[in-house]
Amino acid sequence: MKNSNSKNPCKKYELAITSYVLEQKMNISKGKLNAHLSTCQKCSRDLQEWQKSVSVLRAEAHDVKPKSKKIRTGLLSQIKRKRTTADTK
Repeated sequence: MKNSNSKNPCKKYELAITSYVLEQKMNISKGKLNAHLSTCQKCSRDLQEWQKSVSVLRAEAHDVKPKSKKIRTGLLSQIKRKRTTADTK
């Protein structure tokens, strides 16, 4: 049986990227992730997009509008829970 990463070598970095941005434990070392990011434009773009998205959610969570703050804080919590669930699978 072939390793699924042989068709998509970036697959093992996808979870690491989201975990890194969410400041959670990664499935690979930070050094390996940085080495891959230095050679892979796709994963570098993914990292930038995740950083932008999480940054917006965090900034908006501190918004003065209570309803907006509650929604964005809830979204960020859901993302973190889903990433944690994915880590345990």
